[in-house]
Amino acid sequence: MKLLSAVKLVPEMMYIVIPIAMIIILVYLAWQQVQVECHTDLNSTYDVVLLNLNKCINNCWKKHDFGRDLETDDCYLIDVYIQDRGLKKDDFTPLDYVRIDFDELEPLFKHKVKIRYDGDERIIILVKLE
Repeated sequence: MKLLSAVKLVPEMMYIVIPIAMIIILVYLAWQQVQVECHTDLNSTYDVVLLNLNKCINNCWKKHDFGRDLETDDCYLIDVYIQDRGLKKDDFTPLDYVRIDFDELEPLFKHKVKIRYDGDERIIILVKLE
């Protein structure tokens, strides 16, 4: 008799267990970070270029496990054309894991910037190629 009543409770418990499981799955998915797109062909203003370069730096850093990766990798090669004013080395937020190997990206001139992860030093390096 007790076994029969327990079997009858199973479908009723599923009405509680399934929604709770769905909520847990949705919360888990909501906490997952969505990778922000890094544009590799920039022809825009100072603010947009700086914001995009910072996104690319963060993507590269995440890709290499926040500095735990030992492999050296060229994450991005970006064509940059700044329409209004130059972008200086000091305009970037100072971070311990980022090194900027140029003084300025001049306005109204096309530049190539490489974002590289150096596995030996475990830092991101921004290099101006042109």
